Amino acid sequence: MQTTQKYQKVLDLTDLIDLINSGKSEFFISLNGGLRSSKDISYDNESEEFQVFHSIDGSIESLNHSEIMETNIGEALKVGALLVF
Repeated sequence: MQTTQKYQKVLDLTDLIDLINSGKSEFFISLNGGLRSSKDISYDNESEEFQVFHSIDGSIESLNHSEIMETNIGEALKVGALLVF
């Protein structure tokens, strides 16, 4: 039996925060050729900072709203390539 996993496109930064606040944490950037870059993203509503765990190298970074938009996550949001499991 084959299962089809559907992904949801993250529309913008507000949508990303809403998804995180609803319990989602596993995101990925869809790359050319069908590859993907997996990330666990959390958000602290009090400090208004994102915590991003990059699966590819195990690095973690804290980013505010403007900083996250300057990363590959922000670029993926702009072109509709940030998806949530």
